[in-house]
Amino acid sequence: MSLTDIWRKSTPDKVPLGGKKKTDRMIFLLAVAVGVIFVATGILYVALPASPDQLELDYLAGLVLDGGLPYVDFVDNNWPGGYLLHMVSTAFFGYSFHSWRLLDYLLMLFCLFFLCRLLFKAVGKSSALWAAFLYPGLYTTAVSFWFPGQRDAVVANLFWPVIWSHWHGWKTGRPQWQLFTGLLIAVATLIKPTAIIIWPLLLLHGLWWSIHSHRSDFFYQAGAALVALFCTLAVAFTTILLRGTSITSLLDSIWFFNFYPQGAGRAPLAILLQKALSIHIISWYWITFVSLIVAGWLFFVDRHVKIEFKLLFACVYISGWASYFIQGRGFGYHLAIVYAGMLPFLFIGMGKLYNFLLKPVPMGYKLLPMLVLSIVLVGTVKKYDTQYAAVFPWLTGRMGTAEYYDNFSAGDGMSLGDVYRLLPKLKASIGRGETLLMIGTQSAANFVLNRRQPIRFYYLPIFTEARRPIDMVNRWNIAFRKEIDQDHSPMALVNRTFLENPPSSHNDMTVESLRLLKSHLAKHFVRIQEFNKVDLYQHRRH
Repeated sequence: MSLTDIWRKSTPDKVPLGGKKKTDRMIFLLAVAVGVIFVATGILYVALPASPDQLELDYLAGLVLDGGLPYVDFVDNNWPGGYLLHMVSTAFFGYSFHSWRLLDYLLMLFCLFFLCRLLFKAVGKSSALWAAFLYPGLYTTAVSFWFPGQRDAVVANLFWPVIWSHWHGWKTGRPQWQLFTGLLIAVATLIKPTAIIIWPLLLLHGLWWSIHSHRSDFFYQAGAALVALFCTLAVAFTTILLRGTSITSLLDSIWFFNFYPQGAGRAPLAILLQKALSIHIISWYWITFVSLIVAGWLFFVDRHVKIEFKLLFACVYISGWASYFIQGRGFGYHLAIVYAGMLPFLFIGMGKLYNFLLKPVPMGYKLLPMLVLSIVLVGTVKKYDTQYAAVFPWLTGRMGTAEYYDNFSAGDGMSLGDVYRLLPKLKASIGRGETLLMIGTQSAANFVLNRRQPIRFYYLPIFTEARRPIDMVNRWNIAFRKEIDQDHSPMALVNRTFLENPPSSHNDMTVESLRLLKSHLAKHFVRIQEFNKVDLYQHRRH
């Protein structure tokens, strides 16, 4: 019997009778390890503070929880799903640097259950257990503390229940499961619009299945998902409009800004490819290598894993690349769905290698599988060590809280340690109902203190980068000037780069608005502390 023949027969549930007790014992130990990993990784991950992007969504969530109107009391180019999720984390876990991490981890575990179910059906329990064992670590340590919990990463997790419900509907012949598929795709789309790409791919998957299996229910299955998808989106946006948000405000924020300023910032194709390749080589080299080798084997050699599962996992991977190129910014976390799409193939390979090692074959045949398993395990441990290098000493009391937060950015060149040290002063100076003026790109202090900003442009580049359409720019400038003129904040955090020599590419009205902001600060505030790029101001009447 050749090595290839042995590999092909290495299915998780077909082991020699004499090795069954050994297999069961090993699987039991792996299941115990999974429980330990869930708890330990959860503690480490929740100890990470949220990234600046996540703290901005936290701030918006706090505004809405306090009765604010989306896209009226703040101008934000994100679709509403992101801050609605952050509303849940803030409502349940409070105004903390860590509240979003906790909800994200719980959501990840919920979605992981569906991935494990799919792997169990596709290959068997070994691959499912390896997924449960490795996925929490691989998700929470993907690149840096920016990556997990970003909207693309949340969408990547949501795709596991999406494809499970799609598969289950087709497998059972019950189209009502596609209502769940469409609902989840809509939720993912509300978080990140490019998530909708998964729908046409699953439609093609269903069409292939219908033709391949001589099924007659394609239109019922596809129709159910389509109805649920667009009804959910319609209900979401209708609810926002009924609360008082105008269509103009909604379109300005989530359509025109994304189409004009954001669209103008697209990177060339060569740059997008170079950035994606560098992340795959530097951060994901062994994950990329093993998963692509296994995927190639599954599609071109292996006949045990059903093609329906291979194509289903490929849909996630392909949708990830499509989302990355459509966004066109080249940010690492825009590859989150690509990263997630590689992992099922990695876990299938791990399961097959594990079961191959249980076969009564010469030790020489086992050396390569043992090497691959060791690379994956050592690589995962190394990622833990890199991601949580500062967490370990903080949790064990060997590092102070302010010093710990110094390891993480708050935006604008400030560390979260800077913000943490400022909190007592800001809290003492800014009463409930008063505002904290923040000019820049970070909202950490506003969120944790639960103090609103007096201007709707919580993230100033949304205002400064807007050049077209001109009627939108004019409306925003009028609103910005009115809000600055009415500002009486006791304190202000100002990124000075927005005040010094505005680029000539700015709209003339925006340049003048920034000059008025500079005049407002000079007239009513005094600078009392300097950071890297940020100055702390106190109102002269305080």
